[in-house]
Amino acid sequence: MFNDSSASNENKTPILLHPRKRAELLEKGMALFNNELFFEAHEEWERLWLLEQGRDRLFIQGLIQVAGHLVHVQKGQWSGAMGLLKLAREKLLAPIGVSNPHYKALDIEPLLAALDYNEELLLKVNPTTPPPVAGAFLVPKLFLHHAGDF
Repeated sequence: MFNDSSASNENKTPILLHPRKRAELLEKGMALFNNELFFEAHEEWERLWLLEQGRDRLFIQGLIQVAGHLVHVQKGQWSGAMGLLKLAREKLLAPIGVSNPHYKALDIEPLLAALDYNEELLLKVNPTTPPPVAGAFLVPKLFLHHAGDF
């Protein structure tokens, strides 16, 4: 009988994803994100997410959700912004297990700090107070710990 359990494959990266292609997709998404083109960054990272597996896949999904959070902030959609913020943080803070060195090189501390700050703003949103302006939210930039890793 064939065992369909994905537990043994959870942390394996598919062979079909060449390391240069992975780096290219990650970097394209980072450039778009750093230029505040969050929807476009989401689209680029989704291409990568579709090819990943295990913990690396969850990490990329967390980046996609941060980009989605910021799209909602830009549009003033506070409920959606809060929902994606929580999902993104959960994925980015999941137990260590990211296996790909490209992902390990990404400094996510600014992302996490921005999510914390933005959550505080969103928690203050209620029907009796004016909503925050989109410019009040923190919009982090993405950097690599070691640019020579690619």
